[in-house]
Amino acid sequence: MPEQKLKRRVNMVPRTALVLIVVVALGVALFRMAHSTHGREIDDAAALWAVATTFNSNYEHNDVGPVYDRWDSSSQALISKANYVRRHQICPTTPGKATTRDVSRGANGYWAVVYEISGVPRTDYWRYVHGEWRFNLARSNPDAVRLYRESFATYVRDVGCRP
Repeated sequence: MPEQKLKRRVNMVPRTALVLIVVVALGVALFRMAHSTHGREIDDAAALWAVATTFNSNYEHNDVGPVYDRWDSSSQALISKANYVRRHQICPTTPGKATTRDVSRGANGYWAVVYEISGVPRTDYWRYVHGEWRFNLARSNPDAVRLYRESFATYVRDVGCRP
């Protein structure tokens, strides 16, 4: 009889080890899930700094498709991406070097990003929406709202472009 008990114990070692491995793997997976952003951006100043710096660099280089993609839904409602990109292709923006200077939490869920373009200080306003940082055009540049609401011919005239 003692031999059978020993055999059972020996046979249980691989099963016990397997169960232990599964439990540890499951624990690690659950820990990672609980501490990950699931493909979302992080809601902090450092993350916004990186996003805003890329955004301003794209605008500086007239790569406006990714700029538009960062707009919030109220800003995108002003003009379609195709029309926004078209206007900037025909009338390229060449604002100069963009440099991010400061990021701070503001009121009503907005964050302020202070930056300079060719030495001129400006402020953009961003919100963290559904796991992503989104730029708000109306708060950041109300004059642009007026321009994007205009017909293309009026826009061209008002920005001084000669297509």
